[in-house]
Amino acid sequence: MNPHILLVDDSLTVRMDLRAALNNAGFILKACSTIESARAELSSHPFDLAILDILLPDGSGIELLKQIKETPELRSIRVIMLSTEAEVRARIQGLRLGAEHYVGKPYDRAMVVRTARELFQLPAASDVTLARRSRKKLLLLLNDSPTFINSLTATLRQDGYEVVVSSSGQDAIALLAVEDFDMVLMDLVLPGLDGLQTCLRLRSLKRMDSCLIVLMTTSEPDPTTRRDALAAGADELIFKPTRLSVLSAQLLCIFIMKRQQLRSGADGAEQGIANLDPASASQGELLYQRVIAASGLCEMLAKSLIDSSFYRVGIDPKVATQITPVNLQRALSSISQTLRVFLPPEESVQRMASIAALAQGAHAKIP
Repeated sequence: MNPHILLVDDSLTVRMDLRAALNNAGFILKACSTIESARAELSSHPFDLAILDILLPDGSGIELLKQIKETPELRSIRVIMLSTEAEVRARIQGLRLGAEHYVGKPYDRAMVVRTARELFQLPAASDVTLARRSRKKLLLLLNDSPTFINSLTATLRQDGYEVVVSSSGQDAIALLAVEDFDMVLMDLVLPGLDGLQTCLRLRSLKRMDSCLIVLMTTSEPDPTTRRDALAAGADELIFKPTRLSVLSAQLLCIFIMKRQQLRSGADGAEQGIANLDPASASQGELLYQRVIAASGLCEMLAKSLIDSSFYRVGIDPKVATQITPVNLQRALSSISQTLRVFLPPEESVQRMASIAALAQGAHAKIP
């Protein structure tokens, strides 16, 4: 039997859009625009799932959620909330009251359908590709600058992230205690709890084990600041560039690097090196570390980008004996193209000069 869904949203466009998407996916949907009409539907028809907007003409979707979860005959109805990034506290309250999922506005139709299917364990072969494509990384952006928030949120959404915004470390901690995120991106300097204090408290939450935390600073990170950030539990500390597209690319590289670390694991890397000639492996490791240092990028980002440059020319950077001056020479063009994306032109030239010197077997002076 196909699940029955009650959709409550005051936007006719949203109702029509989700009606078409969910009906095509095999659900039976009833849509209404107010809490009063939703209560009438709930009292006269059985539903398996309710999709509730938070802001409704005659009240809050949170009130309706609370009624559903406190009424014995309605308690089994699963609930998906629709919200904007400005409704963080309502989001926290909704999850605590028993909402199964939150979908941010502007929403992705395919993601709403996928979420509904997952709740009822209804995979469909025809939707497998669509579901994979619609999978978005859930990112919490913690910042107190409205201008920066608006600009970066637009960029991140274009790049496929689902973004939730908060301006308070306290709110972020409360939200992450009840909801799973793929990444937290926050400023080092925040009102109230600063980035380091917030990071420390987040890492004490069990559900944060697999979440990436990236801190941002407006000044070039120095070794002491980076050490403090990593000690607080951050995965990386990055400089906040003026080009938001660069920041988005940095986040992607950090995701890729973290995924590679989880897949390969430190034990696998050590085993691969142990089977190689110790002297050659040691020289390769040393050269690799010098290239990373000479790049001028944060370590995690540098490793991801340098590794990709090696892979493009058929060199496996995980095999230490393949990191030789000759092979580095082959990868110079690829490395140069990468650095030009992330560094100012003059600095990228200087950095490449140092890396080129390493390819000639010299001990390059790092700018």
